[in-house]
Amino acid sequence: MEDKTYRPLKRDPTTSLENEIGKAIKELKEQNKLNKKQATQLTPRNSLPSRIYGLPKVHKEGIPLRPIVSSINSPSYNLARHLADILPPLSGKRMSYIKNSQHFVERAKKISIETTDILVSFDVVSLFTNVPINDACKLIGDRLQADTTLHNRTQMTWEEIVHLTNLCLNSTYFKWHDQFYEQCEGQAMGSPCLLSRLISLWSILRL
Repeated sequence: MEDKTYRPLKRDPTTSLENEIGKAIKELKEQNKLNKKQATQLTPRNSLPSRIYGLPKVHKEGIPLRPIVSSINSPSYNLARHLADILPPLSGKRMSYIKNSQHFVERAKKISIETTDILVSFDVVSLFTNVPINDACKLIGDRLQADTTLHNRTQMTWEEIVHLTNLCLNSTYFKWHDQFYEQCEGQAMGSPCLLSRLISLWSILRL
């Protein structure tokens, strides 16, 4: 792997990440921010490192591979799934929001195109790897502070949610041919429950 997007690691960080997340979950349980069942589900045990693989982009010249990092059973997997249940209500509030292709079709049917209009599409290159994690977490914090319904979804404070989100988004390591690597910037595709997709979209639409 010679791509500057990744850097090799000297050791497997799985155990240290397990311990860090486990400590955070234990503190939240002791403060009654998480119940016993939640703490048990979110505390990582016997975790495995994420693994990278490629999906061919058959619609592009040369059929390049899209790198996907499978995080199933990784230390942050269950925590990211939990956060993905808390964060989604904050998205989808802008006029530019498109949920999926069906949503796009429904909105496009209501648009009247004049003969002088030009329809343009843009292809974003390396979206996930270019997301500024720190800026994205700050944006999440700002929106959580303004969310009057947050207490209906969790007992955690917005600061605690941002801290846990930061843990997940910065655990960008994976294993490839018995070597461990870390993504230098942004996020990889394949993060649990599309948590990284939410972060990416919020970062792009922050203005």
